[in-house]
Parts: sequence; structure tokens; C-alpha cells
Amino acid sequence: MQLYDCEVRLGGSLMHTVTKNEVTAPEIMCLRAIHGGDAVVNIRPRRNDRRAHRDEVDRLRKTYPKAFAEVFGRNHIERLPQKLDGVGVTEEVEEAEEDGEE
Repeated sequence: MQLYDCEVRLGGSLMHTVTKNEVTAPEIMCLRAIHGGDAVVNIRPRRNDRRAHRDEVDRLRKTYPKAFAEVFGRNHIERLPQKLDGVGVTEEVEEAEEDGEE
């Protein structure tokens, strides 16, 4: 699963932001459900993680029970998204990281 660093505008407020490190794409989707569709900004890809799908589902259900059910349904059995489709992802950082890894 791709991990990201991002900033969350609590309740969509520009004055109240929190930096979250190494969050998954499904977690970003839950945060957007809680704080608003445009509340998660400056999303920067970091690294891939081999966490088990079941473990991530359990963690998100415990951490964001209402948002998880809203986004993925109460009886979620499908695979969670492994990465974001580029919406809101800061591409410059991703390209810079790729250049630095070569």
C-alpha cells in the first residue's frame, strides 16, 4: 500500500490544520469524509508498505468507524484502494523522490 504525508484542515478550516504522516489512501478517503472533500491537502507520496489488507480494514474500522462505514460500507469485503488516483497528490514531490532514488 502506498503511504502518504498530508495536511488535514480540521472541519475544513484553514486555521486548524494537522500534519499526518504515512497515511494510506483509504485513510485519506475517511479523513475527507469527516472533514470535507477538500480538507486533505499537500498530499505527498512517501513509500510503499506491505501491511495486510485485513489489518488495514480493522485499523480503519476502529479509528474511523462512522467514516469507514460511510465510504466503504458496513460489510466491506472488497480490496481497499492501494493508492490515490492522483487527485490532490502533489506530483512535484513524487517526481523528485523518483529522481532521488535512482
